[in-house]
Amino acid sequence: MKFTPPPRFYHFINDRFPVLFWSVFITVLVVASIQVKDRLLLQNVRAPQGIGSLQMGGAFAKDSAIVASWKQDTLDHDNGNVCQQKPLRIDRLKIARSDVYRDYLFILLYTALACIVIATLQTRLSKEGSWFSALLLGLALLAGLSDSIENLGLLHFITPHPTPGTIINAAVTRTASQIKYGILGLLLLWLVFTLIFQHQGLVRLSGYIREKALQLFRYRVILVSVLVFVIPMWVLDQGQDLLVNSNSSDKGVLLFMGIVWIAACLNWYLAKLFFENHYVGPVCPMTEPVLTDAASQIAEKKVSRFLGVCTILIPAVAILNAMQVIHIHSPMDVFPPMGWLLGLLGLFFVLIKKDVAGSGYLWIEKKWGRQKSKALVISLLLLLGLLAPGAIRLFLLRGESYTPDSLVYLFGHMVLLAFTFFVFVSVRSFLFGASSWMGRKIGWPVLLSACTVAILFILLNIFPLSILFLDCNYLSLPVLLSGIIFYILLFTLLIRISLWTKINFVLLIVVIALLISISANNDYHAVRQTNITSTPTPVALDQYFKQWLLQRREEIEKAPDSFPVFLVNTYGGGIRAAAFTNMVFSYLDSSLIAGRADHKGFEHFVFSVSGVSGGTIGAALQCAYRAKYLDSSSNAYSLDSFFRFYQHDFLTPVLSNALGGDVWASVSSFHLWKDRSEIQENLWEGFGRQDLHLQLDREFNALWDTSQYNRARYEVPLLFSNTLNIDDGLKGICAPVALDPIDFPATIFIRSRIDALNVQKKKDKDSLQSLSLMTGAFLSARFPYLSPSGKMGAGYHFMDGGVKDNSGAATSEAIFTCLARLVCRARSIPGDSVFSRLVRKVRFHFVSITNSPYYNPDTRQLVSNRFEPISPLIGILNSGVYGNARAADNALQYRYSPGSTPFQGIGSGYCAVWITGTCIPDSSGTLYSPVLPLGWQISGPSLQRLRRSFDPDMLGSFNAIGIPKILGIGGR
Repeated sequence: MKFTPPPRFYHFINDRFPVLFWSVFITVLVVASIQVKDRLLLQNVRAPQGIGSLQMGGAFAKDSAIVASWKQDTLDHDNGNVCQQKPLRIDRLKIARSDVYRDYLFILLYTALACIVIATLQTRLSKEGSWFSALLLGLALLAGLSDSIENLGLLHFITPHPTPGTIINAAVTRTASQIKYGILGLLLLWLVFTLIFQHQGLVRLSGYIREKALQLFRYRVILVSVLVFVIPMWVLDQGQDLLVNSNSSDKGVLLFMGIVWIAACLNWYLAKLFFENHYVGPVCPMTEPVLTDAASQIAEKKVSRFLGVCTILIPAVAILNAMQVIHIHSPMDVFPPMGWLLGLLGLFFVLIKKDVAGSGYLWIEKKWGRQKSKALVISLLLLLGLLAPGAIRLFLLRGESYTPDSLVYLFGHMVLLAFTFFVFVSVRSFLFGASSWMGRKIGWPVLLSACTVAILFILLNIFPLSILFLDCNYLSLPVLLSGIIFYILLFTLLIRISLWTKINFVLLIVVIALLISISANNDYHAVRQTNITSTPTPVALDQYFKQWLLQRREEIEKAPDSFPVFLVNTYGGGIRAAAFTNMVFSYLDSSLIAGRADHKGFEHFVFSVSGVSGGTIGAALQCAYRAKYLDSSSNAYSLDSFFRFYQHDFLTPVLSNALGGDVWASVSSFHLWKDRSEIQENLWEGFGRQDLHLQLDREFNALWDTSQYNRARYEVPLLFSNTLNIDDGLKGICAPVALDPIDFPATIFIRSRIDALNVQKKKDKDSLQSLSLMTGAFLSARFPYLSPSGKMGAGYHFMDGGVKDNSGAATSEAIFTCLARLVCRARSIPGDSVFSRLVRKVRFHFVSITNSPYYNPDTRQLVSNRFEPISPLIGILNSGVYGNARAADNALQYRYSPGSTPFQGIGSGYCAVWITGTCIPDSSGTLYSPVLPLGWQISGPSLQRLRRSFDPDMLGSFNAIGIPKILGIGGR
């Protein structure tokens, strides 16, 4: 009996093609993503293609070897979860069997998809019912049958005891697999040929791409805004940590979701203003515009709805990506984040394209009447958007909503919000009258709420230090989105005016801004300076060291063997570097104060701290803290003090100003407000004054005043703030002592630069100026592009020192060289007997504080090919941040290790401290690893991970040359 599907079968498929195709296609993608995830677990040396290698084995011995390798390899070596004490045991044969069983569903789906495509294309060619159409359908079914036979063979080989004497052996399995791939290849060739030559596929594709490209260009402001908001959360560890902070309280969640809802509504409404390529007035319509062509109106409305949904869904899935980075497991792990994104976008694409919500409402209204259907839909909106998320946080989480593992619920809230938005915009015109604010006048509530958010963004730019009075750290992402909303409104208005007047105001403003920036002398980002009455003559480095030793004369003479002198260098790394630097110093200080008989802290033995970027900020803070508390008690150096301090919001005002005031002042030759670097310095000074009672705005050299009036003289380690002059590529050093170019070659001395500026000020009879402690420290921490380079006159623009040498080790070595030369001279001068006697007992110890974790997996194998145009930039950046840092630090480690004698008779040693804390427990006790952000805000869990490095098990297990060694040298 010949199988020939009747023509009505073809017409049935063709009439329902969109629904059938998209529903089956999305399901195929979902199942395929699960298959791919499982098959990656089956890849090894024997089976480089996973289960595909078993399909094409072709011989019993080869297939048996593959199965045996899966039996032997039962550990998960590639999940990257360092919080597991040992790798998870995996039953790879079970995974293979599940993969094959699931493949039957995949066979059914792709066969159905092939039949849908074949029937539709043949019907549109009027070839339904032909023998060739039946042949194509038969080939699709044969491919599925061959795949099923292949699966039977695979199941035979992955049973516990396979035997070679069965009907479906390795050769049959490979043959069935080859037939399947051959048929699918032929069908693919037929599809390409049919689409190109019979359906004018390339012509239609080109036209479709052109149409969508023009459409995307019309919505360019909206698309760019969504990407700018999402990229930090998706790519940067700082953005992922900000998500943790946004979830740290119910207020943060409510604010985050509220701002995202406003952004989604704004993008949805403003898209309506660009339904047409030409201008349709007024410039800013508050009443919903309507196209004269009903079909175009429906199509464009669907696009605007999809843009609004994307505004919610993309940041929602960024939450899952952050959880994957942090290694917080959840039921959502069944799909990768990108799979969730594609699946959810595909689902809403179908729902919007078929207008499921609108059609469903009309059906309910026809069945139950207008009043009941309206009440039902409003209740549904309240349930999805407000009641369900509120009930989950109030009752299901029960006080644990602040924990990072509850981020999965925030993802769920966002998905519910997307459904709420979809239903609302789809049925809004049915529920509300045309004259109401929720009807045709929807522009009023949307634009008023967006303008309110934009005004709040502007107010934060005007009063950036208001953050000092807000005890929260969840504002950064809402403020970022508020700034984006401000620019969406601004650029939309400019584009509408441009269409109205036929003058491109956006281009005109950009060109004018560029011309002003090129031609005008702009001192907006000049380094902040403070007025002083006089410029004292600085003490030379070697002379300061001599007095520093003489101050400790009795201790050195009583020392039974040697007296330790520590030269510390601390790496850059944003706020994590600052926090970890303070924690290391505080732990060492408290331990030595409590353990030594004379109750001297670690910093009593530290001569200098050479810092870079975030390490410099922590070191400056520590120097001010040391000057206030000295060796008063071990409790004064509790880790709790700095743990609380770093939970403040150091980022939001800087981020707000970077998006706001700095954008406008940077293109002009005048300014009426502070730049973001000055705001950042004021912020640290304010929180330091509030929390730690420190005066961080005092003159840079004041802590190291050598007069008798300074109770902390010679007790505070010298601070060396390393920076980079971008005009000539030389290193700059801001230090409280005078430095010799012989000891520090090719270096710009900030102190000398200030003296040169003051010479001119004396001529002009202006006030003399200097730098504050935080200004000098932040010269080293101006990381692009969050902080601008600081200008100190023509030819002097200073930026983050980490781009030159991210370790500060080279400066530490230069300090040692200067001191070693002094020691050698002292030994050869008989007249200076006291100092000569003292230096004979001195032993120098380098201490390197890096903020990289102990577990730092090498991910270079993940980069198969780097994009060539960006390779030079990446190479230049990495050479400073990583290359020079490692080279300088390794030089210290091996050049001054025990047994090495670069300077005859001068002892030296090397110690290193790094983050050994990796995992902390979540609310259920499961261990996870918080990210260590490089920006200027850090979450409580990330701080807890840093603090974990000082637990007894972490101190003694991972770093033999770290804190235990330093405490041993210090005399505990």
